[in-house]
Amino acid sequence: MESNDMKRAIIIPFLLVVSFQVNAQTVVGSIFNQQNNEKKTMIQQILFTKTYREAAKAGYNICREGWNTVKGFRDGEYNLHNLFFTSLKKVNPAVKGYLKVGEIIKLQNDIILECSSLRKNLNSSQNMTQDELRYVGKVCERLLKDCEQAIEQLLAVLSDSQLEMRDDERIERIDTLYEEMLDRRRFSNTFYLGAVELSREKKSELQQINTLRSYLNIE
Repeated sequence: MESNDMKRAIIIPFLLVVSFQVNAQTVVGSIFNQQNNEKKTMIQQILFTKTYREAAKAGYNICREGWNTVKGFRDGEYNLHNLFFTSLKKVNPAVKGYLKVGEIIKLQNDIILECSSLRKNLNSSQNMTQDELRYVGKVCERLLKDCEQAIEQLLAVLSDSQLEMRDDERIERIDTLYEEMLDRRRFSNTFYLGAVELSREKKSELQQINTLRSYLNIE
């Protein structure tokens, strides 16, 4: 009986010591594990931050290089467009020397001379009424105004920095102005001949009336 009590007295303290050591090791181990985890987390955060900075820097460089490339293309395209439109504003000497340019000017000059001659002849003939003379004057003024506008358009086509047109477009426009001026010249000539013929007819009628009056002794 006393022997068993002695064994218990020895074993129980021993178990308590062992249990304390195990618990102590567990607590210490837990503390160390927690510290290790915190260190690992800090290291991971440091590595992540470094990696993010490097990635951000690389991305910024890529964006900057890409933007410079795009800007270079854009500036180059702008320069090409600017050169193109500048060339459109400069008139080719061959266009300025186009045959129909001189023809247009000659047609305008013919119309001016014809209108001037018509007015002079009708006024001096005294065969037309004042209303008829005013009508002829208005037709000539409108015709000369149209000719003046056509010449202004021609000068714009032939002048540098006025219109943005290709050479073929300038030639086409000159052809159109020529046909329009040619139509005016035809009208001018037809109107001139008609007015002169009317003046002659009226003169002839007046002569016949005067002859009849003289024959009938009518004052």
